[in-house]
Amino acid sequence: MPHPVINSSDLENDQHEVLDLDTDDPDTLKKVRLQYFYFCAALFSQRCQVIRDLQLQRTTDRAAHRREFGDVTNTHGRKRARKRTHHSISHKRPRTASAPSGRGSDSEPSDSEPSDAEPPSEDAAECLKRAGRRWAIERGLWLVGSKHLFNTRLDGDCDTSRLRRFDPDKIGEKIQAQLHEIDPYLPKEYRGNQSKDVQEGVRTQRSNTATRLRKVAGPTIFNVNPTDLKDSARRTRDFKDDIGWKTDDSGSGSYDILDVPILHGDMRSSYSLDQFLLNPALMRLYACLARGPEAAAHMLDRDLGRVPADAPFPSSKTETMRDIFKLDHVELGGIATSAVLAIWALSGDEQLRETGSQTGINYAERHDEYLQILMEGMAMKSPIIQHIVDVWNEKIFPEGRRGDADEQPRGNARALQALRAEAAAVEQDGDQTE
Repeated sequence: MPHPVINSSDLENDQHEVLDLDTDDPDTLKKVRLQYFYFCAALFSQRCQVIRDLQLQRTTDRAAHRREFGDVTNTHGRKRARKRTHHSISHKRPRTASAPSGRGSDSEPSDSEPSDAEPPSEDAAECLKRAGRRWAIERGLWLVGSKHLFNTRLDGDCDTSRLRRFDPDKIGEKIQAQLHEIDPYLPKEYRGNQSKDVQEGVRTQRSNTATRLRKVAGPTIFNVNPTDLKDSARRTRDFKDDIGWKTDDSGSGSYDILDVPILHGDMRSSYSLDQFLLNPALMRLYACLARGPEAAAHMLDRDLGRVPADAPFPSSKTETMRDIFKLDHVELGGIATSAVLAIWALSGDEQLRETGSQTGINYAERHDEYLQILMEGMAMKSPIIQHIVDVWNEKIFPEGRRGDADEQPRGNARALQALRAEAAAVEQDGDQTE
């Protein structure tokens, strides 16, 4: 209901009229009540007007203040925007801190100093993210010590072959090893400048890979029906034996690291050095990541005899990682990564994480277990490990060169015993020949 309009003249007239309050006359009492109501309404209206006037004055003062100082603020903002947009990543040395060294580590802490480095520009950030994506394909799926990795100075004088990257007590040395792996992927002007954008690139590639394996190329890679990979329970039921499920006498079970059929060329259920990592599905998986899903389909056709074994890869409809990064050989880390991804793709785990929530498989540790076997074998010049690398390169990059892989490994029980025995046999044969 609208408020009554009160004129001051009416109020004054009412106030000057003398009313007899000691009366029971209804008309007189009604007039008294109305007079009191009008008086209160007028007083309230006057106070509201005062408040509105104060608010209007405050708004006017603020607008004048913004006009007075607006040019200074806007100019400063435009300068800052241009600085972020056009300046490349700073070449000043970033702040460094000692990396976590783990239990009982004797790693020397790195020097620390304040950082005045600017954040990377948009173009630089994208470049660093691409370096992270390449690392995720060729080297690994998870960066260790993510909270400290990019505050650690790259030690350009260290001998990477002597880094104990697989020792759990030497986390600082593993961080150095990963920094040395990432650094060559960076353009020259960014060498030595590590950034969290690299880590973002690793996460992006890991997510894209998981989606591609489960929703796009998985059926082609493993030669199964699309419905076989969609449901966690069905994957567990159909493929748990293929990814190493073993039960003991008590009926409880776990997933073995080496007795994994999908990792062997002949799908055997027990570890064999001469068949290890030679399953064609692993190579199709890596080809999918590097050359696109069409490459995986082409390799399956070759494996099934639908096309000649030497038939060239079809041209991809879109730009692939091979095109972007000029990939022409397989790194040892890429082989280990493919092994881990194959196990995850067939597992009941929904998310690609370091440790599977359904299976309990520690995929990050698995990656290091397989990588150390490969690196140990290459360091020992094992013909069998070299054969694995050669086969992968011939299948995936028939038009490219073979890559070097001379990094320092750490031992691994049965696999390394077999490697050493094989190397000793080769050496003994050489002595007998002489």
